[in-house]
Amino acid sequence: VKKVFSQITITSPVIGQSITIGSSLSIQASSPQYMSFSVAALYKGSTLIDCYTINHMTYSNGIYYYDYNPINTSGLALGSDYRVKIYDIYNSANFAWSEYFLIDAPPAPVATTADPVESTWFQANWNASSGNSSYRLDVATNSSFTNFVEPYQDYHVTTSTSFYVDSDDIFPGTIYYYRLRRSISNEISVNSNVITVLTKPAAPVANPGMNLTDNSFTASWSGVQSATGYYLDVSANSTFSNFVSGYNSLLVTGTSKEVTGLPSNTTYYYRVRAVNATGNSNNSNTIKTVYLKHWISY
Repeated sequence: VKKVFSQITITSPVIGQSITIGSSLSIQASSPQYMSFSVAALYKGSTLIDCYTINHMTYSNGIYYYDYNPINTSGLALGSDYRVKIYDIYNSANFAWSEYFLIDAPPAPVATTADPVESTWFQANWNASSGNSSYRLDVATNSSFTNFVEPYQDYHVTTSTSFYVDSDDIFPGTIYYYRLRRSISNEISVNSNVITVLTKPAAPVANPGMNLTDNSFTASWSGVQSATGYYLDVSANSTFSNFVSGYNSLLVTGTSKEVTGLPSNTTYYYRVRAVNATGNSNNSNTIKTVYLKHWISY
């Protein structure tokens, strides 16, 4: 039940209303009596904070409806109770108090999957928040956030839904974690959910071919962190536009593969890419294998 004195009924703020700091709060009232000059006063306890004049008035079925300039809650105290007094300047007995309303902390943002992700950077993403918000970003190498990636500890981000995370401490084939907090008027929300990111693997280093015969050789390369396999290309030209049959992105689980069924007296080239759950690395260096009466690989 609204507290109504004389002929004014306050319809906003309402009973038990919680207001997120930084949002705009409407002030509305109705009365069967016309008020030529009415003011809405905002109080914290017995302290007057600010006053708001009528912005718009309508009349319908014997009732006047008053909309006052809204309250900008950015400067209000978090967790404090406020209420509004509306009164008629020309009739001091004609006034009403609203119920108390509470200023709440900003809600936490919702972090979403990182995309795109490369070997030494990724884009952190989250859902947009209403109001004039900025964000605080944490990036760490552990889910408990005790080992932060510099400079991403409580890092101030002003973009609305994404941020490019780039650092000398972002390495290929490594797991990272990020979370955010919403900031409004120097008030900070609780942490968002945590997103896990696995960067793409580093490019392997291809080694010279081994076990050379008249029609085969063994391609080999270095293993890289987090790789679950390697794609092997073998071609008759250095631009890799003429692949040897069966060796165009051939998935290999180890770090070597015998290449067989090759005509002799031919030059071949090979390269590899590492793959993990996020994607593929760049190509490795290219190894050239030449037959000059005997095989030479370099």
